[in-house]
Amino acid sequence: MRTKIHGPELMAEAEKIVKPLYPTAVQVENVGTSSKGSAQSAEDVDQWTFVFTDIDGAETITLVYSKGNFGNPVRDHRPWIATQIKELPRNMPLDKALEYLRSAGHKEPFQSVTLRSPFPLEKGAAYVFQMGKKAVYMDAYSGEVIRVVEG
Repeated sequence: MRTKIHGPELMAEAEKIVKPLYPTAVQVENVGTSSKGSAQSAEDVDQWTFVFTDIDGAETITLVYSKGNFGNPVRDHRPWIATQIKELPRNMPLDKALEYLRSAGHKEPFQSVTLRSPFPLEKGAAYVFQMGKKAVYMDAYSGEVIRVVEG
């Protein structure tokens, strides 16, 4: 079984599951990990959690993708306050984002990748790669590395 790479198609499949149940849901964050523990390529990322919120941010809906299948959406009555409530971009699949990351000199494996809507004072969505003790933030439209946080 070939794992689907995160991109517009997988995001659309997640929406097709969630939107009929929650028509006002907005996809605000996708978190990917590898069942192997760390990933070097897009193909290694085989587990995803798709996070949606209602347009008013009052509830959170999560949908898990693992082993090539989606689970059932889980609705939680907790408000979404992490990012702006804006649809995620679909122009840069994970394999393309990784090309930009590697070109910028970040060659080590990553433990997780998050595609998220912008934080309140940011302009655009970002990919965030957790690479050991550092997090690399990349503009999800241009592929430019925005910042690296060591910690």
